Parts: sequence; structure tokens; C-alpha cells
Amino acid sequence: MLTKAEYSPIIKEVWAEEFYEELRPQLGVASLIQDEYEGEIKAWGDTVHVSQLQTPGRAQIRRNDNEAYNTQQPIFVNKDLIVDRSAFYGVDVTNWAEYQGNPKAQEKIRKLLGHEIARAVDEEIIDAINPAASKSGQSAMSKALIAEASRVLDVNNVPDDGSRIAIIDPYYKEDLIQINEFISRDFNPTSSVFLSGSIKDPVYGFKVYVSNLLPQNTAYFWHPSFMQIAMQRGAEYKEMDLEASTNVPSKRVRAENLFGLEQFDNKRVYKIYNT
Repeated sequence: MLTKAEYSPIIKEVWAEEFYEELRPQLGVASLIQDEYEGEIKAWGDTVHVSQLQTPGRAQIRRNDNEAYNTQQPIFVNKDLIVDRSAFYGVDVTNWAEYQGNPKAQEKIRKLLGHEIARAVDEEIIDAINPAASKSGQSAMSKALIAEASRVLDVNNVPDDGSRIAIIDPYYKEDLIQINEFISRDFNPTSSVFLSGSIKDPVYGFKVYVSNLLPQNTAYFWHPSFMQIAMQRGAEYKEMDLEASTNVPSKRVRAENLFGLEQFDNKRVYKIYNT
């Protein structure tokens, strides 16, 4: 009988074709703000000048046709959206045997690059949010707090046109999916929250999204027009041969995406958080 050591030279080793996927945060914050001026940009440094006409005063009620009237001077305010940054990610593939041995390795690396670039853009958007008003010290999310966010936007004349967004962290989601009015079909005949764990129906007019990129116990409530983004359509991918410098078969795979980002109105967003 052969020993284990004697069997070793004839034991076959193969790379499994299917990858065991890494857990990565769900992305998409960039899709929740406006990109109305995106078609205007093509290269680094491109600038889009966006004009806003502000109401200079109120209309006048005249009590008779001889009464004098006042006129107003239109107020034009310019806002700039500049392509002034890029999201970049690159990897050096030096384990050539593993890279070549799996036909899906190249596809997975491209997806990794795309995911990390999208994550960087989402994080940049979150960092750029600067609301005019916020409420701190809230360790739990409640329907009263969501109603308050709705009232804040209403008072600021933010359109209630079905496009308002609530983006919350998983801890605030935990609070929401335990509120009876949101999960019970006695209150919402189409609710599937209890079964699916997902909040698919709007809550007080807000479409609810969950993001692991937010700090614990943090939520933003906004209208997509509060911030504008202009992004290059699709990341630019490049592969470069490194063998000349490393003396081994290897490649550098990189991706980059140009974009511009600007918060246009701090009254169209409201923040609730714990600290």
C-alpha cells in the first residue's frame, strides 16, 4: 500500500473556475442624486455654469386701477459644476499562475476595480453632504423622526414629487422594520417587510435605501436636486505589462473615472444622527 507521501506526486491540483465572492457593501448613492448636467462634460477641468433665477419679491395686490405698482429686478445666481476629481484604483497581478489558471480572473478583477471606484464616488458624495439643518442625539430611528424630516423639507418648499430619498444605516433600518405600521398588512396591504426584511414601499413619501457606508445611527433625507454630479460615462480601464521591470510575468490593471460634484442647495437635505 502506498503511503500519503508516495501518493503526493500524482494528486491532481486544479483552480476552481467559480470564485467565492467577497462580501462588499451595496453601492448606489451616486444614483440617488441628480446628474442633469452630466452630458456637458468630457474632460478634466470642464465646467458647467448653471443659472438659477431667484424670486426677488412678492406679487402685489392692487385695490383699484389707479394704484401705483412696484416692479422687481430679477436675481440670477450662478452655480458651477466642475470636473475636478477622479476615482482611481489599480492592482498589480504578480501571481501569474493563478491569474492565467482561471478564465474568470480577468473578469473578476475588472469587477473589483469597478466596485472600488463606485465606492470611492459614493463615499465622496457622503463626505460632501452639508445640510442646513440636522438633529443629533438620536440613538434610534422612529416614525416621528421621519415625519419631522418630511416637515423640514416641506417648510423649505422642497418638492414632494415622489422622488424624495431616505438613506439610512443598517442600525436605523433595524429600528424601522420593527415599527408595526410599516410591517403590518393591517396598515399597508402590500407590505412584505416582515417576510423580506426590505423596505420597498415609501415611508412618509421617502424611498428608503440602506447603506453600510454611513456611520452607525445616521440617516439623510433629501430631494435628489440638492446635489449635482457629472461623471464620465464608464470607467477607463487599462492593462500594462510589468514583466520588463519585474522579470516575471505580471500585469498592472487600473481604472479611473473623472467626475465633478457640487452641493447646490443645503436646504433640500436633512440629517438625523446619534453623535
